[in-house]
Amino acid sequence: MNTYEIVTERIVKLLEQGVIPWRRPWSAGRKMGNHVRAEGGG
Repeated sequence: MNTYEIVTERIVKLLEQGVIPWRRPWSAGRKMGNHVRAEGGG
């Protein structure tokens, strides 16, 4: 079994379980920001 067959098999199994594997499991309601310090310090 090659890599493509393994990945395809996993995706098909998830789809059969009702899971959409390419959808993010979290909500996008709140923006997090990038957490970069304004002073530029490390």
